[in-house]
Amino acid sequence: MTEYCPDHTKLYSKIEVIDTKLDAFFDRVSLHIEEGDKAGGFRDRLIFAETSVKLCKAEISTLKKNRWLVGIVSGLVGGLVSQLSPELVNLIIRIMIRQ
Repeated sequence: MTEYCPDHTKLYSKIEVIDTKLDAFFDRVSLHIEEGDKAGGFRDRLIFAETSVKLCKAEISTLKKNRWLVGIVSGLVGGLVSQLSPELVNLIIRIMIRQ
């Protein structure tokens, strides 16, 4: 008859607890991976967020370029108006005086 030492029995029970916890851990990890891989899961949402950020960056870049263009054009138009306004005012006064 074989008798087990109390230390061996304790060791076996601890190994069994560890094995049970590892099985539960692997089940949770597998479930997490399956949920991430399914349609509409974490990976899909992450890819969608990444593409949205790229599109937003491109739109911001376009808006910055357009802002510079608007500033330059409005500056040129403002400069031309300020140069021509004295002549236009004099022309209007001349027209009004003749009538």
